[in-house]
Amino acid sequence: MSYALARSGMKLSVAPSKDGSPKGGDGHMYWIRVNHLIAELKRRFKGADAELSLPPLPNKLLDDATLRKLTAERRKLAQQLLDTKLAGKNGIVAFKVSGWGDAFGHFTLWDGATKKLAYATHYDDPASDNYYFWMSDYVNLFGAILLTQTMKVFFWELK
Repeated sequence: MSYALARSGMKLSVAPSKDGSPKGGDGHMYWIRVNHLIAELKRRFKGADAELSLPPLPNKLLDDATLRKLTAERRKLAQQLLDTKLAGKNGIVAFKVSGWGDAFGHFTLWDGATKKLAYATHYDDPASDNYYFWMSDYVNLFGAILLTQTMKVFFWELK
């Protein structure tokens, strides 16, 4: 995302964390921490054009009925965002994701005409639980149950 912002004329200074903004051969700073870039965009643009906080799923395995109910609630909230605030609009979208270790989330672009995310092949299917807007996935890693889930969505319209 830093590359696209630099090419559009938005200059980024040094990021707030150590090693958080390597300087490219083109002289531009490239921020690698999603949480820092979200904060910077919110600062520069006086907030996001749209935000959605999703209710968190618990970090323990649930019975199927409870999991279906909670997942349906998250999908409904995210679908409302898509149908109202993002419908027909193009912009930058950021997803705050828990469960990726020290990675905070993901940035990409939203095409409101096609209702597609750029460069999100495995996370761009609204029929899937892994659709970025409501992603949730329990993984059994050597006996430990890990949960990856989208916690918050931020959107900035490109005008």
